[in-house]
Amino acid sequence: MYSMKHNLRATLIMSLFLGTCLWLTEGCQSSKEKKENDSDSTVVAALDSLPAVTLTPAEGDAYTIETDVFSLPFPAQPHHQIDTLQLGDGIQAQSHAYLLDLGSQVFALIYIDYPGKPHPQQIIKEAKTGILSSFYDEPLIRKDSAFEWQGYPAVDLTAGSPKDGLFLHYRLLAVGPRLYQIAISNTDDFLDEEYVQDFFNGFQLKK
Repeated sequence: MYSMKHNLRATLIMSLFLGTCLWLTEGCQSSKEKKENDSDSTVVAALDSLPAVTLTPAEGDAYTIETDVFSLPFPAQPHHQIDTLQLGDGIQAQSHAYLLDLGSQVFALIYIDYPGKPHPQQIIKEAKTGILSSFYDEPLIRKDSAFEWQGYPAVDLTAGSPKDGLFLHYRLLAVGPRLYQIAISNTDDFLDEEYVQDFFNGFQLKK
């Protein structure tokens, strides 16, 4: 089993996987042992291909992700990874992860298109459960606020554990069957709220 304390990128991906599994409870829990084994091999093994980025972003290093659907500025160029999650009963879902590892901090944008016609509030709720399951100890929840963002349901979630050495700042945004997770993780303490919101609010959906 990998160490979440020393692999924040794996923690961010695993929280996504756990949230997805909770949404498809029957498929993911058909075999507890299979879930434990496959979650590591399917998700974490794919992270081995991610290059470690250790840099201090300087003025002019900012990089903006631009797609036909959204844009988001990062402090520096993130790594883009596409994973196919095996959800059980032959059901698959594709996740896209943009990850920037700065050592003690990881910036991330992860999105997944859920199969079928999921209820937006439900996938947000279960993604939150998956995020909180990332901690070994009961985390301190500093913020858990629901709001609407451009007419879509969203939640800002801040949770951390000094013992785990993990402090997570998440924005969850459900746009139809797609869940966006915008996140910053830190090893030492909660980050300044203005710093976090500057990153979150850089995300824009294109009309």
